[in-house]
Amino acid sequence: MKLISSGFVKQPSNPSTNSKTFGCITVLPSGRWLCGYKASPLKSDEVNQYALCTYSDDEGQTWSDPFEPFSIRFFEERPVVVRTVYFTSLGDSHVLAVCNIVDAQHPEKPYFRPVHEGLKDTRILAAISQDNGISYSHPFLIPTRGIDAPTPLTGAPFWYLDQLHIPFEVNKPYEAAGEWIHRSCFVTLQISDQSVSDPVCLTGVSGIFYWDQRFTVMDHNLLDYFWTYDARLKSYRNVHGLMMKDNQISDLFDCGFPGQPGYGCSVHDRLYLPVIDRTGSPKIILYQSVDGQSFSPAVTVYDSQLTSQTAESVDMDGAWSEMALFSVGHPQSVRLSNDDILVYYYAGQKTDETEICFARYRV
Repeated sequence: MKLISSGFVKQPSNPSTNSKTFGCITVLPSGRWLCGYKASPLKSDEVNQYALCTYSDDEGQTWSDPFEPFSIRFFEERPVVVRTVYFTSLGDSHVLAVCNIVDAQHPEKPYFRPVHEGLKDTRILAAISQDNGISYSHPFLIPTRGIDAPTPLTGAPFWYLDQLHIPFEVNKPYEAAGEWIHRSCFVTLQISDQSVSDPVCLTGVSGIFYWDQRFTVMDHNLLDYFWTYDARLKSYRNVHGLMMKDNQISDLFDCGFPGQPGYGCSVHDRLYLPVIDRTGSPKIILYQSVDGQSFSPAVTVYDSQLTSQTAESVDMDGAWSEMALFSVGHPQSVRLSNDDILVYYYAGQKTDETEICFARYRV
């Protein structure tokens, strides 16, 4: 693979947005690169966080000033903060944006409660733009029927077999006792009437957390990859995956390498999957596969040359504490119109000073 160009999503200097994470870059039919990200003065600041948007009309050379696509401070008469924003093209100049809103009634309390392993109330909202991501309709709730628990998004909505799906995971209510059975799910959204299907649950195993699911479409198959944590052994496993074909869901399989995967893309009958490997100095590696199950490294996208940011053995509380300190992560990929691959991620030499970076490769 040949590196064509690299850079970062340049934004005006602002101390309140030093930390930029949860990036999403979507390429629209017009050629515009639409980027969303979570911004805050400190990565661990859960009160002063914003979901911001910017765009580039020259393939990442220059970027617009940031703005909030979801400027929401209250929902159902309760204070909330907007945690993330992700985009998907609906064709022409139409764009779907989804975000998470988090209950902010008690800002002094942490998002994750270690005692019960509970999460603050987290819901999904959506809105539609008709002008290439500049302005948005009034947000509407994405229901998750039968699931009365926090539902953080796990990435951007995606198209599969001409249907639009929204991925999320199921956490545990803040005050709930008992075991946390983590689940990875998605719902299907009909844009025409904003109707939403019942959730489809793909994982739900006692003691194993298939976190941060990332979908990739390859041929007529839908593949889902997971950052896999074993709570019983207090350690991370290799990346795992599963395949959906003809409405049948395969067993989970071991991909053979460690790390946290991102959204992949398919180019020339080959799947490319970006992964952040934190077993040593954090590195972002782009893996390749012809079947979606067996992989080999294609290129190292980014080598931080920092010391390791994760322990070999860590309990759930420690795992959440580690996440707040990561300064490299969330690698994703998108196929460009000429079949180049754009890999983007957040990175910085310090936890609280990170940018949304990208690198463009030619296969």
